[in-house]
Amino acid sequence: MYFEQLEYSHPLHGSVIIHDNKIYAVAGRSMFVDGGMRFLILNADTSEKIEEIVMDDKVPSTGEDL
Repeated sequence: MYFEQLEYSHPLHGSVIIHDNKIYAVAGRSMFVDGGMRFLILNADTSEKIEEIVMDDKVPSTGEDL
């Protein structure tokens, strides 16, 4: 709950982009809470996930804390 309203831990921020039959979106509040943010690429026809990139408080190459 936030300001007496139900809230999801991974809301969509900004615009959703559709290009070449793919949907691009970022979901999440912050890189440092609730498991980070996710950059998603979905198939526009089937809504299947093509790719998901997690952006969190870890260094991608080493897994160490930022």
